[in-house]
Order: sequence, then C-alpha cells, then structure tokens
Amino acid sequence: MTANFVQIDSKSRQLVGTMQLKRPGRIRFEYGRGANMLLVGNGKTLTFIDYDVGQKSSWAIGKSPLSVLLSGNPDLGRIARVLPSDDPRVLLVRARDGRRPEFGTMILAFVKSPGAPAGLRLEGWTAIDAQNKRTTVKLDGQRYNVAVPESAFSYPEPKKRGKG
Repeated sequence: MTANFVQIDSKSRQLVGTMQLKRPGRIRFEYGRGANMLLVGNGKTLTFIDYDVGQKSSWAIGKSPLSVLLSGNPDLGRIARVLPSDDPRVLLVRARDGRRPEFGTMILAFVKSPGAPAGLRLEGWTAIDAQNKRTTVKLDGQRYNVAVPESAFSYPEPKKRGKG
C-alpha cells in the first residue's frame, strides 16, 4: 500500500509526506517540505532518523503502537475492539495490549469502500503513547496492491554532527 499522509502531533504541528507499507513489518514514512526525517520499519525494527541532527533511534516493532498495523498475524481478538461510530460508513478499531500498556494505544479508522481490501479503506489512525500524547496520521491517495521495492525499507545512515 502507498499513500500520502498528514501527521499531527499533540501541539497541532503538522508534517506531510508519503507512506509505503508492505506487510508484515515493513513501512516507510518519508517526510516532505524541509522535515529531514525518516521512519522505517524493516520487518523487525522501527528506526527513526533525524538527518538534521545526525541521530537515529530504533526499537522493536512489537514495542510500538504500529505493531497492530504491521504484524503479520496480530492477535486482534485479544488486543482489538470495535468502537462505536456516529457514521455507519466508518469503522473504528481500538488496539491496545493490556499486557503491555507501555506500548500505547492505536485507534484505526477505516471507511467502507468496495475497492479496498476486505471492503475497508484505511483512512488513518491516532497513536496514544504511555504519556497520553496523541499523534494523528491522516491518509489520502491510498493505493493498494502496488509493488513496493525492498529498497524502500533501507536508509542512508545519518552523518554525525560535529561540534564547532
């Protein structure tokens, strides 16, 4: 799947970019317009790279709210619940691992659409971390069953910034 995205943080700051998704476990968020950052999941690890400061952080996909979206076989019966929606075309799913609340919560929004896989188009999600900070991602231009090259899930290492 590929899509454009708008990411909105808890302070209403917005970043835009493109997303590529290839299950299981592979995702790439390429930020645009002067945000020299990248988030890549290679199947096992999520890595956030900030090229402006020359730093990267990595963590296991399973320790991220994105794991419900990226897992090849998530235990949805245990971690996911359908939420009520005011719009019958919208399906909201709350995913939270009660055994691991430190991983946060994901609320995924789907719209019923005959052309999407299983008749549901992923519109976006809200991730709520352990500190209750919310980050919302809204998708548009979704394209399903498109070829996403494995090279999309690699990245150039950031260059360390020297003092001076």
